[in-house]
Amino acid sequence: MPPNNKKVERLLTLARLSLSELEIQNISLDFEKIMKFIDKLNEIDTRDLTPLTHIHETYNIFREDEADSVVVVKKDMLKNAQNHDSDYFKVSKMIEDNK
Repeated sequence: MPPNNKKVERLLTLARLSLSELEIQNISLDFEKIMKFIDKLNEIDTRDLTPLTHIHETYNIFREDEADSVVVVKKDMLKNAQNHDSDYFKVSKMIEDNK
């Protein structure tokens, strides 16, 4: 089903775009070229090809996620804080009320 000017105008309406008649004709021609290229790709026999899922053969190059034996205790964290109150970090106010 080749694209025509009415279909392009419908797409332009949905995209809230406004183009001249010449631009609409040019886009219709471009769509037609794209569709012809896709049809040409569909002619290629791909039955014996496996789908490409990754560019590289090794698909997971990340290390395993392992639990670390270091346990950070709240008191140790708070003793390094500049300003704290019992179990909480104290930070300066960042947002002001503009009432």
